[in-house]
Formats: sequence, C-alpha cells, structure tokens
Amino acid sequence: MYLTERLQTIYNQIPQVHTLADVGCDHGYVGIQALIDGKAKFVHFCDVSRPSLKKAQSLATRLRQTKCEFICQDGLGSL
Repeated sequence: MYLTERLQTIYNQIPQVHTLADVGCDHGYVGIQALIDGKAKFVHFCDVSRPSLKKAQSLATRLRQTKCEFICQDGLGSL
C-alpha cells in the first residue's frame, strides 16, 4: 500500500505497540499499514465522520485485516 509523504512521516513515528488508536483515521491508511507491517496487533479506528470510517472499514476488509474495530465518535471518548 502506498502512503503519501505526509502519511509516511506520521507512520514512521509509530513504535511497536500492541494496540494502536488511529484517531481521525479518515481512510485508515496509517492504521492498516501498521497492521500489515506488524507494528500493531490491534487497531481502533476512530473518526467523527461515518463516511470516512466506512472507507477505513472497506480498506480493512479488502486487505483482509480483521484485528481492528471501527468507532464513530469525536476523539477518543470512552475508548
């Protein structure tokens, strides 16, 4: 999967973690890449926009990434 220079810069800051919260995930590229590369074992995708969250969910399905959940809310809320 291709990450833009901006998203690659963000991605490069992610350490090896068990659980990652991709807040404001939009399309889900950063969190999905973390799953694919094994930087995260599980990702919480969160966005206030339901259409954006659906893009992330579709990408995860297409790339067969199942260790994630999708939350439509503003910020971290009650995660």
